[in-house]
Amino acid sequence: MKKLFEFTPKNFLILSFLLAFAASFFQLNPAIDTGRELYIPFRMLNGEVLYRDIVNIYGALAYQVNALLYLIFGVSFNVLRVAGIINSTLIIWLFMMICGEIFPQKEKSPNEKTSDENNEKMSDEKSKRLGESGYWQFAIIPLIIGVCSLGTFNYTFPYAFAMTYGLSAFLASVLFFVKFAKNDEVKFAYLACLLAGVAVSCKYDFCIYTIFLALYVLVNKRISTMNVLISLMSLAFVPFLSFGILFLQGVQMADLKEAFALLGAIGRTHSLKYFYSRYTGAIPCLSVFTFGFVKTIILVVIAGIVTFAKKMCPSDKFILSMVYVFAIAGLVYVGLSGYSLLAIANFLIFCIFYKKIVQNRPLFVFMISSILISTKTFFAVNIDVYGTYTMPIIVFSIIAFLWNVDYTEKIEVKKLVNSFGNKI
Repeated sequence: MKKLFEFTPKNFLILSFLLAFAASFFQLNPAIDTGRELYIPFRMLNGEVLYRDIVNIYGALAYQVNALLYLIFGVSFNVLRVAGIINSTLIIWLFMMICGEIFPQKEKSPNEKTSDENNEKMSDEKSKRLGESGYWQFAIIPLIIGVCSLGTFNYTFPYAFAMTYGLSAFLASVLFFVKFAKNDEVKFAYLACLLAGVAVSCKYDFCIYTIFLALYVLVNKRISTMNVLISLMSLAFVPFLSFGILFLQGVQMADLKEAFALLGAIGRTHSLKYFYSRYTGAIPCLSVFTFGFVKTIILVVIAGIVTFAKKMCPSDKFILSMVYVFAIAGLVYVGLSGYSLLAIANFLIFCIFYKKIVQNRPLFVFMISSILISTKTFFAVNIDVYGTYTMPIIVFSIIAFLWNVDYTEKIEVKKLVNSFGNKI
């Protein structure tokens, strides 16, 4: 029984599943976007075709998957609810796995090892590197802002399953991309490309990341030409399959051209501009401030529990504390919103420390991926609503930089970091 209440990765995933299950009963609102997610797969089962008979501004794959689920399990919103619960738990697990890749155990010099051994003896071996045992705790951030969100933008029953299915595929692709950057094992390149194809087939927001992945594979001289071709074929497989099914169902190129023209027209409408100005931070909104404040209080409480419950070395306490500082900045609504500042900060850090970052290939590809995903197809940094899906990976990118790069050589803050860590 005691193990059941221990703060372990397994129990954290169980908690994520239970919270997703509970939140799903409050997230369904058929009167708005989620209603579309219910009836489009139903119309597809009745013979109508995306882009020809059904207006669709997203990729086709998510609706094809949900239509298949309807076909197998019956037409019911509970079918999509269960699919969303499973997928949201998968998203949290993928965030945890990514943390394990980008927060590795640091190699220490003989002098550092001797010092660490002395410190361990003094603390009865309770002082552990965060990267060895506690990295998965960072997944608390997406758990709170995505799984526990009761708004339209969440991980379980969202405004569009295209976004959440695409997000899980994107995260899995990034996970294998980082693995590939570490050791050049081509199987990871194949998987990263295959899953990037899944992501872009769900939602076109992942196009820029997919292009970067393809270019990285193309210019990589450490793998053979045949492996490059297989990787690119893996990337194209799912998009060709998804659109191939549509063409077999009777969709013409003129239908797709009209759909993409509609997407461009929607991007220029006053209603979309109003949405971005009203709901993404440009105009103060009391309800957004209140909701962000409540989530911030919850986050601060969890931050206190996680940070102070374990005995860690000063630099790790500083890094873990900074995670929550960044998260709080992104969740509190203060006019120009902390989320846009996070995305901009991530980009500036990459530019300033580029020479150091590029020496660490896994960190390089991860930070580039986080920068590319923090922009929408409209090339605008989103401030509030879409940040539910992209803010965690930006936070992870900044913390991965703090973890992997000795930035104190360029900016003299080492004494500040150690003194801060010792105080808390």
